[in-house]
Amino acid sequence: NGTVNISNNGLINNKEYSLVGVQDGSHGVINVTDKGHWNFLGTGEAFRYIYIGDAGDGELNVSREGKVDSGIITAGMKETGTGNITVKDKNSVITNLGTNLGYDGHGEMDISNEGLVVSNGGSSLGYGETGVGNVSITTGGMWEVNKNVYTTIGVAGVGNLNISDGGKFVSQNITFLGDKASGIGTLNLMDATSSFDTVGINVGNFGSGIVNVSNGATLNSTGYGFIGGNASGKGIVNIST
Repeated sequence: NGTVNISNNGLINNKEYSLVGVQDGSHGVINVTDKGHWNFLGTGEAFRYIYIGDAGDGELNVSREGKVDSGIITAGMKETGTGNITVKDKNSVITNLGTNLGYDGHGEMDISNEGLVVSNGGSSLGYGETGVGNVSITTGGMWEVNKNVYTTIGVAGVGNLNISDGGKFVSQNITFLGDKASGIGTLNLMDATSSFDTVGINVGNFGSGIVNVSNGATLNSTGYGFIGGNASGKGIVNIST
C-alpha cells in the first residue's frame, strides 16, 4: 500500500505509464493538490497511460488547482480492480487521451465544484461484460469528450452517468448507451441547471439504454437520435417535471 502526494506547485514528470493499485489486495493513492502537476512525457499512447486500480484498489484525487496530463486513464482494469477518480474545485483539471471507467473491474469518477475532465479520445463506462463504470458530475463540474470520438455508456458491461446541480457533459461525437448485447447504459439528468450536449445519441444500440430527463434538465443532440438502434436494442427515454 502506498500514497503519493503532489502539492504546492510540485511537479512529477513520468516518462512512461503508471499503475496505481497493481495487485489484488493492494491499495494505492495519488493526490494532486494545491497546484501540483502530474505530467506524462512519453511519446504515443502506449507510454502515457494510467491504471487506477489494476487488480487492486486505486485512487486518483485532484483538487485545489491540481493538474494531470496523461494518455488514457482506466479506473478498474481487471475484474478485481477498483478505481476511484475525483476531480473537484475550479481550475482542477485532468486532460487525457480517453477515460475508461470499469474496463473489467469497477470504476468511479466524481467531478464537482467546477472541476474539469477533458478527454481527447474515446471514453467508456462499463467496457467488458464484468465492467461497471459510474460517473457523477455535479456542482458545476464538467466532462468534455473531444476529437470526434465516441462516448459509450455500457459497452458490454454496466455504465451510469449522473448529472445534477449544474453539472455538464459535452461530446463532439455520438454517445451510445447499451452498445453490445450485454451492455446496459443509463443517463440521468436531474435538474434545470444540468445539461448533456452531444452530436448524436443512440439509446440501446444492441443492448439496453435508459435516459431519464427530469426537473427541467437539458439534453441537446445536434445530430441523429436513435431509441433502439438495432433489432436487439432496447431504448427508453423518460422526460418528467
